[in-house]
Amino acid sequence: QLILVDDNHLKAGVTYFHELSSTGGEQTIAGLLNINLGPLQVRGQYASTETTVGENTESYVGSITIQDFINEGHEFGVYAEMSSDESAEPTVIEAYYELNVSEFFSLTPAVIYTEDFITNEEQVYGAFRASFRF
Repeated sequence: QLILVDDNHLKAGVTYFHELSSTGGEQTIAGLLNINLGPLQVRGQYASTETTVGENTESYVGSITIQDFINEGHEFGVYAEMSSDESAEPTVIEAYYELNVSEFFSLTPAVIYTEDFITNEEQVYGAFRASFRF
């Protein structure tokens, strides 16, 4: 990973992966961007993957988060992910609210929407995460 820009308000970088296996391999190049506007952060990623059998896929990820939303230490965010290979990856959109209970423990309720391009099914999930930090 190569960080191209790293200051208080903007971080940008590129990453390159190359994988070889007995069945072939793939190479991926990704661009990463983080814009920090105080409590508001905008993040994005673009990745392009090419396999040795000539398949190409592109994926996009974006998020917007608001730090200290409602209470100090809590975070509200929306996250979206899409792929150009609709047969392999569904579109996912998630909205969450992270509640920091303590320095070492947080709870995060979330609503997750998915759209499967193979079956044309849309689904909505509820999630509840507990995170421990050591």
